[in-house]
Parts: sequence; structure tokens; C-alpha cells
Amino acid sequence: MIRSLRMLGVLTICTAAIAISPVAAAQGAVREVHVHGGQSSLDEPLVTQNHKLPYDKKWTWKSGPLGICTVFTVTGTFKYTTITGRYNVQYTNQVLHSPRLTAYVYRLKSGKCTSRSESVSEFVIAQHWTGYSCSFNPSISVSAGIGGLSVSISGWPSCGNRQQAIYSTQYGSGHYAIQDNTGSPVSFGNTTQWGSPTSPPPPLCYGVYASGEIWKPHHSDSYGAGNLHTSGKVCLSV
Repeated sequence: MIRSLRMLGVLTICTAAIAISPVAAAQGAVREVHVHGGQSSLDEPLVTQNHKLPYDKKWTWKSGPLGICTVFTVTGTFKYTTITGRYNVQYTNQVLHSPRLTAYVYRLKSGKCTSRSESVSEFVIAQHWTGYSCSFNPSISVSAGIGGLSVSISGWPSCGNRQQAIYSTQYGSGHYAIQDNTGSPVSFGNTTQWGSPTSPPPPLCYGVYASGEIWKPHHSDSYGAGNLHTSGKVCLSV
């Protein structure tokens, strides 16, 4: 009898270890991990992870008519939560925090961008956000009444008109402009990505691009969706 009880204890311990092994496998490169008491639709433990993902994307616009190069850079942080079950990942609490856009202007010489700064008389610069894939149209939420931040339908690289979150700001003369948005987050709606026994769920990817209009005295040029084949890609990892 004692031997049988010992055997049963070993089996119980092994079963518990198997039940939590998906959690251990998912703990790489995450900030916080929690196991839910609930179960997914396929009777697997649900694992919640909180993420903070920095991004950095850049574009260079050469304006022959103005004789300038403008280097646009977007940086910031995506904060979000994933709830992982069997063959699926739910993305919740997706918030774009402190999205920054900078534009630096340099002299264009013989078709090449130089390192010499070039002053202009006025800037209008903007950053645009929505789903990266043309078929992914996330719900977008912004705070009402914030100047320069809106949700509207306009052109998107290679996808026609789409709903997007847009930060747009106008500046005076100089050789650079910096658009900070520390108090103007954008929230995206919950999304579930599905996989299969042979293929994991694909990552959830957002797209961003910069646009601008720049003036010299009595002359302007513009840069927008029509200048790009694709937007910058920011994928949320699990």
C-alpha cells in the first residue's frame, strides 16, 4: 500500500509540471506574466503578459524644386497586453504612448543629401497610424478636443483611403521641427490573432508614415502617402 501511494504522488507531481509547462515556455522577453484561473475555449491555461515595445522608423524626402532633403523620424512606445490561449492570442489595452515626429532639413546637392542644415520659412508635418495590412482596420480612439490629433479617412500607401489616427502640427521658420505628444495617446481596439496546430498566430502589425509640406519664400512642396509604396511596420510581439 505505501508503495502504491508513493507511485500516485509521483504521478500527481508530473501532471502538475505538464500543466504549467506552456507558461515557462512563454516567459522569454516579457515584462510581466500571469496565469489565469480560467480556461480558453480549448481547455488550455490562459497566460497574460504586459508589454512595452519601443519603435523607431525613418524616411528621407528629396525635394528637387526646393533643393532640400527632409529626414522624418517617428519614435515612441506601444504598451499592450496579450492573453495567450491555445492557437490564439488576444491583444488588449493597446495604447500608443508619446509618439514623437521630428523633421530635419538639409541641403540637396546634385541629387544627394548633404550634412549642411537648410532653413525654410514654414513646416506642416504629420504622422499617420492604422493597421499595416490593407485588410486590418482597427478601431481607433483618441481624446476629444486635442489640437492636431484626429481620426479621419485619407490616403494610405498602396491601400487607397483608410481610417487613421493623425497627429498634424504647423511650425514657423527654421531647419527642424519636433512634434511631441506626451499627453495625447491613441488607443486601438482589442484584436485576436488565430493560429493552428501547425502554424502559430501571426503577429499583430500597425503601420505608420510621415507626411509634410514645407515652404521657402513664395514656394512650397509636399510629401505624403503617394510618395511611399508601403508604410513603416510596427509589429507587437508576444
